[in-house]
Amino acid sequence: MCYLASDIAQQMDAAVKDMFAADAPKVETVDELSANALASPRLIRIRRTANFTDLDARQLIHHEVHIHVATSN
Repeated sequence: MCYLASDIAQQMDAAVKDMFAADAPKVETVDELSANALASPRLIRIRRTANFTDLDARQLIHHEVHIHVATSN
């Protein structure tokens, strides 16, 4: 299956809210980004033109949420 950036943003938003509750970073899609996604403690950006497979989606959520966001708080 192929996911659009908007689909991943919804999944990512649910994952960060589940993990961080009120401290969850904002998730947004953007037009210009050098990578498919970038995360900081308060914002996760996903390039609007990116497409993801099932495996990509799981890896991206794990990497951005559980690595970048969780280790920066």
